[in-house]
Amino acid sequence: MGREISLAIMAHENFSDAVTTMRNANQAFNKDLTGTMQKLDAFNKNKITLKVETDKAKQALKEAEKQFSKTGDAADKMALELANSNYENARRNLDLVAKNARQAEKDILSMTGAISKAENRAGTSSAAESTMMKTLSNAGLFKMAGDSLSGLAGVAVSSALGNTIGGAIQSTLSSAATGAAMGSMTGNPMGIAIGAGVGAASGLISSAASVFSSRDDAYKSAVQDSYNSVQEEQQNTLSSGSQIAGQREQNQISFATLLGGDNNAKKYLAEMTKFAGDTPFGYDDLTATSKTMLAYGYKQNEILPELTKIGDAGSALSMSNQDMTYVATSLGRMRSTGKTTLEYLNPLLERGIPVWKYLAEYTGKSSEKVQEMVSKGLLPGEKAAKAISDAMGKEFAGNMEKQSKTYQGLVNSLGDVQDSMNAAMGEGYNEERKKGLLAQQEWLSGKDGTKMSDAYSMIGSWKAELENTREKMIRESMSKAVNEDPEYQKAKSAGDRAKMGEILAKAEIEGEAEYKKTEGYKLQVETEKSLVGGIRETMIKDEVYKQYGYDMEQEFTKGFGEKYAQDMLSIISQIHQPENSMGASKVASEEDYVNSLHSLFSKKPAGKAFGMARVPYNDFPALLHEGERVLTASEARAQKTAPTIHVTVTGNVIKDEADEDRIAQKIVTKILNAMQITN
Repeated sequence: MGREISLAIMAHENFSDAVTTMRNANQAFNKDLTGTMQKLDAFNKNKITLKVETDKAKQALKEAEKQFSKTGDAADKMALELANSNYENARRNLDLVAKNARQAEKDILSMTGAISKAENRAGTSSAAESTMMKTLSNAGLFKMAGDSLSGLAGVAVSSALGNTIGGAIQSTLSSAATGAAMGSMTGNPMGIAIGAGVGAASGLISSAASVFSSRDDAYKSAVQDSYNSVQEEQQNTLSSGSQIAGQREQNQISFATLLGGDNNAKKYLAEMTKFAGDTPFGYDDLTATSKTMLAYGYKQNEILPELTKIGDAGSALSMSNQDMTYVATSLGRMRSTGKTTLEYLNPLLERGIPVWKYLAEYTGKSSEKVQEMVSKGLLPGEKAAKAISDAMGKEFAGNMEKQSKTYQGLVNSLGDVQDSMNAAMGEGYNEERKKGLLAQQEWLSGKDGTKMSDAYSMIGSWKAELENTREKMIRESMSKAVNEDPEYQKAKSAGDRAKMGEILAKAEIEGEAEYKKTEGYKLQVETEKSLVGGIRETMIKDEVYKQYGYDMEQEFTKGFGEKYAQDMLSIISQIHQPENSMGASKVASEEDYVNSLHSLFSKKPAGKAFGMARVPYNDFPALLHEGERVLTASEARAQKTAPTIHVTVTGNVIKDEADEDRIAQKIVTKILNAMQITN
């Protein structure tokens, strides 16, 4: 649904010709009042920024409170305390700036009131002087009323569109009110309009800078978060992959022994890795189960087909990997021992495998007869194990494949595939790292290693000596307290345990202080100070500190504002040092500022096709067109009227930066057009 935002900036003629005469006699007063108004404007701009920061801190505090209420962790408690401290600081800063703004408003009223009282006491003020005093008072009141209205508008718009847009509009209205109030003191009816226009443009620039700063900070934070996330993820992958690759290297050695050679082991482990990725079985579970089955007499080419049958049954009967491993173990025991016993069949029955039915179908006898045969040991274990395995494979065929396509099955399979991917990085790391480990081992085992061992022994002895000295000094101090201190004896006799504890604590502190007076401790401190100095010198040498982290830190301070910064510098350069037709620099005029501001928000240079606010200097070159009209200076002044500026913005709810730019550009365009009309 569309939103309509209407901003009205109105300026009225309240001056007489006598204002010009009075202005020269009141320059000092005007300067003080203008300076106070400028301070008030600065305070109000700071309020906008601080209000946004306070709202952010308040939201962060709420999130920290929720997190701590969920976990109760010490880390979350610390985060909560930090968030609370940040919020309190932001709130205090906002209150302080608001207080200063209110004081500035009172100062303005006080200044205008003092002049009014002086007028009443003199009793000889002219009508022009009375008008001047009223004008000055009106300027302060107009500023206060404008700020109040801008504050109310800011709250309403913030509630509807958020703090960013609300703050921008409030800043624009407040600056427009300040500019109009300051312009009303010039004695020129155009002062109000120009002041309001420049003030509004100034507010827009300030709010745009604030919004840009917030977005730039968020951008820089997102860049650093992404970098940290990538680095952390890569480190985790390397750590996990190194561990997986190390374990698989050991598996290669183990299976080479079990299967009779490296080639057989590599072939089987490759098949097993693929099997793990396609089935609910995990790689580690398959490794353990495969070793067990090999121990029970299964051949290399029999293991995975057997595990396929067990896996299909396990998928259909909702077995865990541990359950399926136990089923394989039970069948392996039957096969290796040649016996079919209840000890081996019961684990299968408990997991839902209808072994009596399978054995009955295999033997062609009833279930009761099969149970009797088992109890008498008449059913060969190897044949029974094969019959049960084949029956499971037939009844539950394809179930493992179905489960692998479920969400949980895909999660499990993805985990195995990801492990294999991580293992590739880990394998490359481990192979190269072995070289360093061997070199380090060789160094530690050589002559230098022996010298290092001697040095380590002496360093350890030195540290132990320091600790022994410290403990000795504390012991002596506490022994003196309990044996010689009359206060302690008195407290002990009176049963004053608190006093006894105080005396002993004081004795411990005194012992610690005595230890810090020893030559050993002083030498330790000097050594540590020398180490810090050495680190500084080393870091400065060849700018090592830059590679150590400075350059990276600077990278994280860069936002997306390089292009905006270049545009802004260009505009500022144009404002402060434009060139005339002869190429000489000159003082910037009102028209230069207007066109530069227009350029800033319209994203294109302001031309003269739609007129000029005023001719900036004598002998200004111009190409005129048929039908146009040029006024003299006196005719232009005669047509000056204080404008009423209406800005209406209609559109959908603001969603992105483009909508904000649209509103800002429309406001400035309205103000600039009004200023051109009045000139």
